[in-house]
Amino acid sequence: MNNQQSLGGGARGFIPLKGKNVGVKKQCKPSPKFLSSLSFAKKFHPLPFWEREEGVGERKASLTPAGEGVTSSVRSKGFTLAEVLITLGIIGIVAAMTMPTLIENHRKKETAVKLKKAYSILSQAFQRSIADNGDPINWEFKHANDAAGNSQECGDKYIAPYLNVVKKCGVSEAGDCKTVITPLGAHYAETVVTNFASRIYAKYFLTDGTLIIVAPNVYTNDNGFISQAIRIYVDINGSKKPNMWGKDFFYFSYVRTDDPSLSDVNGKFLPNGSRYTEYELLTRDDDNSCNKDKAGWNCAALIMKQNWEITNDYPW
Repeated sequence: MNNQQSLGGGARGFIPLKGKNVGVKKQCKPSPKFLSSLSFAKKFHPLPFWEREEGVGERKASLTPAGEGVTSSVRSKGFTLAEVLITLGIIGIVAAMTMPTLIENHRKKETAVKLKKAYSILSQAFQRSIADNGDPINWEFKHANDAAGNSQECGDKYIAPYLNVVKKCGVSEAGDCKTVITPLGAHYAETVVTNFASRIYAKYFLTDGTLIIVAPNVYTNDNGFISQAIRIYVDINGSKKPNMWGKDFFYFSYVRTDDPSLSDVNGKFLPNGSRYTEYELLTRDDDNSCNKDKAGWNCAALIMKQNWEITNDYPW
């Protein structure tokens, strides 16, 4: 009796094993994060694209408990290392071909913008000086190149007070106060190099780095009229290179005269050569012309006439 009870299903403390999955671990459903990561399992395809076949790289994996039938299909979309390197090489070649042009266009744009800014600043300076000092025909001018020239006195009284000056060179030729400008035309380099000596010309550096050179000029023109002019030379990047006419160095002037034939420039601050047409500025056979066979003294006038842009016909 006791033996039968010990073997019966109703015996206390005894749990039947029938229908139980003994020793089998419970299966878990994978997370969405894990499933999505499978598509990035490979960075590079083992074969180049021309050798790949439809369906290559696919695989199926049963990832859910039996009976649910969910599969994941992964197609490799990578590139071989050789393909990546070839693509990078092509990009590098294209960049090498286009970068010089992009840099040159940027410099042209920057030059035109700086020149226009300098012209605006100087125009306003003359207007304010005239308001304070009267008609420039009565200003105390002496020719800069004469022994008794008074560039420094003229600049200090009539120009510098109306600019944001951070440095005045005086008679110093040290450091950035030494100003030697080469012509635009390469074959002029030995004969027309201009040395703007501080003992003759007044020099002022502005807060934005622009160098302003002042040179008064008094003369009797071909029609017998006395003219007073202030020549203003502008280096848009100070003492930095290239220090060349038409590239970073430009020429303006303010003329005051009673000569009626000069009414179009009388009492105006303008680039030197502004009376000429664009074609004349480019082609005239004298040192003033803005082309690579001449010195380039009229280049500011050409940029102004081209709406403050450096166009394709500019001798850059």
